[in-house]
Amino acid sequence: MTLSEIERTVAARFNLAPGAIKSLNRERRVARPRQIAMALARELTGLSLPRIGTYFCRDHTTILHACRRVAKLAAADPDFARTVEGCRELLLRADRFPPSTREAGRA
Repeated sequence: MTLSEIERTVAARFNLAPGAIKSLNRERRVARPRQIAMALARELTGLSLPRIGTYFCRDHTTILHACRRVAKLAAADPDFARTVEGCRELLLRADRFPPSTREAGRA
């Protein structure tokens, strides 16, 4: 799984342009999906905080804050937890069936 796949999947789930995730926009409608993408990147790729930060044009401490924030919000808000889980499932499903496999199955 790549960081760009995570970025595209989360952006699509929230009806955002993929570039919005990396943007400097601080509106909640953009910042929350960005935090989810960062937290899922940490969880699903095992990459270091600095590497994830470089990809998302953020400092590694921002990635750590996003991970903690997403965990705290998910623990307090079942709707938010379901949203994060839905994104995780989309990513894991896509990872199990790479595009070449999906295309072959349609032939």
